Amino acid sequence: MTSMLRPVDLKARVSGRTGTRGGQALASLVLQGGLRFLVSFLVGRFTGPATLAVVSSGMSLANLLTLVWPTTTGEAASRFVARSRGEGSDVNAVAAFLGRRTLLAALPLSILSIPIWLHLGGTLAGAGVIALLVASFSCYCFARGVHYGAGQTSRQLKWDLVTTTSAVAGVLLVLLSEVPTILVLGVLAVTYGVYALACWPWQAGGGLGPAARREIDVFVAWGSLGTLASAGFAQFAMIVAVAVAGHAEAGQFAAAMVLAAPAAMVANSLAQVLFPSMAEALGRGDTEAVRWQLDQSTRALTAIMVLIFGVVVIGCRPLVELVWGSRYAEAAQVAPLLLIPAMWRSIASPSQGAISVSTRGGIVFSSLASVAGFAVGALVWWTMPQGWGVMGVATGYALGTLLIAAAIYVRAWTRSQQRWATNSVLLILVSGLIWVISWQLAERSTGFGVDLLAVGVFVVTWGVLQRRQLVSLWTRVRRRG
Repeated sequence: MTSMLRPVDLKARVSGRTGTRGGQALASLVLQGGLRFLVSFLVGRFTGPATLAVVSSGMSLANLLTLVWPTTTGEAASRFVARSRGEGSDVNAVAAFLGRRTLLAALPLSILSIPIWLHLGGTLAGAGVIALLVASFSCYCFARGVHYGAGQTSRQLKWDLVTTTSAVAGVLLVLLSEVPTILVLGVLAVTYGVYALACWPWQAGGGLGPAARREIDVFVAWGSLGTLASAGFAQFAMIVAVAVAGHAEAGQFAAAMVLAAPAAMVANSLAQVLFPSMAEALGRGDTEAVRWQLDQSTRALTAIMVLIFGVVVIGCRPLVELVWGSRYAEAAQVAPLLLIPAMWRSIASPSQGAISVSTRGGIVFSSLASVAGFAVGALVWWTMPQGWGVMGVATGYALGTLLIAAAIYVRAWTRSQQRWATNSVLLILVSGLIWVISWQLAERSTGFGVDLLAVGVFVVTWGVLQRRQLVSLWTRVRRRG
């Protein structure tokens, strides 16, 4: 408990091996991702699709603005703090510089959220809540990145546990009282702020040379562009769904998007740990370690992500009924178009980390690929008939996200000369099969029993095909238990 209250020590020894930190990072992201899932779930259950759309669009706006700069500042902290540790350079100066950049970006972005929310038809009080959320979430992203870069995942996990528990209690209090529902985002803003204050590198200080500052700023600029076009793609899609179809139908879109969040957390946790691990290895000049980590993590994610997303996509009709209830039945039609691209994006996350840390041009390529994918999605939204509604929004998102994931995956594949041909063909075939099975189950309007039987057959078949990879993963998990 005492270690939680002391400022983070950026020069302290890394807590645990990569596998241990991966487990801690997964638990941390399960807590934080689970919090966002619970907010959406509780709002959707206590209210209805229209109110869920309002809260989800407010959360999307806050996330979208944070992606403009602060989120990538957190990723930069993860990379450059880790690299400084590997090189033995001034890690405190790096953290202090990125902290100042975070604060400089958070203030104008939080102010900008107010007129945008008012333009979308929100209230002035709601605009104030979202402005607070933008500021606190910006600082939160930076503080998390610092902990990942310093390898302090144990300390981070403890604070995630404290703030997540407090946030759930606060959200329930808001929903059980008669205050405006938008205040659930105020609860998130407060808990993110507490986390940022507790995990900020207060002892960091010093100055960086012009070359180092320029390198970091260029990384963040290109990274922000790419992140805004990729991760921001989903947030923007939620806002477009509200604009195109109204709050009631957009609530179905929001419910479908929430289903992708728990599965994507697994990939995000591995990426957050691998990113600094790759950067530190590169700082030591160990390029072979980067190549090996990329190969192993991609194969592991293919085995795990296809299994998880396949179950969710094929079983989306009974899953939607279980999680959301009959009011959200239309969400099952939208879900496959959102989930399969999310699966590809998750599998490509180690590739993005590898090309970002290996060369200075890697972050530029990732950003341009993300912009191209976003442009494809936006073109679909712009040209689609009005009657397509949220299905059209989901189609544009699916095509753009698949393009982003494929471009990054192929780039890492060719540059690091991986032997992924068989793995890649299998991934394409099984993705198509998952979609066809889901589509046929919905078209034939079979009972939920048939859906569950199809899920069981898929799990057994994929388990047999990937038995070596899955057994190897299970063995490593048990050894590190």
